[in-house]
Amino acid sequence: MATTRFDALLISHLPNIRYLCGFTGSAGFLLIAESGSVFFTDVRYDTQGRAEVKGRESDHCPQGVLSALAEWVGARKKRSKGWSIGIEPNT
Repeated sequence: MATTRFDALLISHLPNIRYLCGFTGSAGFLLIAESGSVFFTDVRYDTQGRAEVKGRESDHCPQGVLSALAEWVGARKKRSKGWSIGIEPNT
């Protein structure tokens, strides 16, 4: 992160998520920041996500993954002025 202009990076490509955090399911997002990482997935993967994703905050989202991600980012932006996220390109 130190060499980019971003404060966080959003990973959505499942093979990259698997490589970075070990999650093998078919729905999830990984948000990586210098302060730590947050993994978002829906309730179908509650048990699997807790077992596979170690060392990261994990948010299992009953209201939906995108809604939870948007809520988390919105709350973070309110606390940190000028906070920016890089989004992984579609690969």
